[in-house]
Amino acid sequence: MKASTVTQASIVVEIIRDNKVIENSDGVSDIGDLVMSFSVEEGIDLAAMTAELVLQDAAGVIDRLTGAEQWKIQLDARDSKNAYIFQAYNIESRSRQGSAEGYIVQLVSYEYIMNEAKLLFGHTDVLFNKKTRAHEMVEEILTGQVTGGPMTNKKLFVEETQNELPFICPNWRPFDTIYFAANRSIRKSSAGQESQNGFIFWENIMGYHFKSIDQMIADINNQSEDGQSDTANGEAVLYTYAYQPKKMETDGEADGYRIDSITFPDDRNFLGAMRDGSYAGFSTALDPSKFGNSKLSTESKNSQGPGSYDLEDFWSKMEHLDNGKCPITDTPDTMKSLLKSKRRIRYTVLPNRLFDPKGQDQQQSANTQNLDELAYLESYKHLRASSLKAVKLLIAVPGNLDLYSGYGINIKMPMTKQEKGAINTNKRYSGRYCIASIKHSFADGNLYTEMLLYKDSLSIK
Repeated sequence: MKASTVTQASIVVEIIRDNKVIENSDGVSDIGDLVMSFSVEEGIDLAAMTAELVLQDAAGVIDRLTGAEQWKIQLDARDSKNAYIFQAYNIESRSRQGSAEGYIVQLVSYEYIMNEAKLLFGHTDVLFNKKTRAHEMVEEILTGQVTGGPMTNKKLFVEETQNELPFICPNWRPFDTIYFAANRSIRKSSAGQESQNGFIFWENIMGYHFKSIDQMIADINNQSEDGQSDTANGEAVLYTYAYQPKKMETDGEADGYRIDSITFPDDRNFLGAMRDGSYAGFSTALDPSKFGNSKLSTESKNSQGPGSYDLEDFWSKMEHLDNGKCPITDTPDTMKSLLKSKRRIRYTVLPNRLFDPKGQDQQQSANTQNLDELAYLESYKHLRASSLKAVKLLIAVPGNLDLYSGYGINIKMPMTKQEKGAINTNKRYSGRYCIASIKHSFADGNLYTEMLLYKDSLSIK
């Protein structure tokens, strides 16, 4: 792969109504010539992909639209090609000048519209036929009959979970039910002896993903720069991008792409992390119906016993990008003692015991055997999510459609100043990152890609 500063691209746009492509009187369906710009975004915090299409319409297309059509958009760039089918949900900023009209069509995955029209009510044992592990519920919601029929025919990439989740859905939307289950799921396989949780649900061009942050990191560590992406099986090739200021000579890296611009959002915000309890704190399980059942420490009012957590203590129990070290390991001792002062208390709600079998010892219930872990899991989930964002970069690169949210990218960044005539690598900002969100933007025949990147650890090399 050769370094590049711009990616030439082409776009084909067709409108679909009632499963038929709309054509004009000459039999032409492609309105790509009317496109001023197009952008599509996906991210690990988004349950659906979104897009925006800006049209300069001199062909009267707007007069034939109801606003509820589906749009098929195909982007071709470099050696990759992505095809999207979106549902229109809004047309805005419409204006007329002369014989042409300009407007913006806002688009979203069709499944997101279906999510707004579906509701789940009842006990999960009944709704899901006693298949109440989170990964089973996700599969049933998206491809089964629990919502009246499959919600999607896209690929699913679902990590297996170990704990059962009996609960009542109080007229929740399908995606709300998935998020509720994600917050209470435990991995079947873990890096250490302790349980791991912290699941996320998102969509990218490959399909839908239900995966723990630890599994996502493990997959990124296993990504290779060799071969090609296999989207059908959820596998992506690892790309390396290098930042080289324009006045600096490149080092001739044949396998690297150039980063056009880079910013550092919220860099080393220790105060914000302290206030959020991202380094240390307390956690407890609260029973709002009977306070005496709550898992509160009785050792002392200021106890740092079973209910406390510390990022360095939890570090070895997690997966880490490049198997790096904890971000606060090298912090001066005086500052570290302040960072690790415990002030925040995180609460999780204990489930009720209404569905335990009659006469069964509540402490030995099979469905609630992990109650003693709830305070620990609340700590782990918070630390796992917050530590993922220890290092953040926002970069812009020449368009590359072979990059995916929830997968990895390798960054090479030099130090700002040369030392003894040599340009050394900046170890803090170099290494593997998780692509937290990605946005492809097309305009004037060119494609650009912007990415928000997360890294949870610092290099030990």
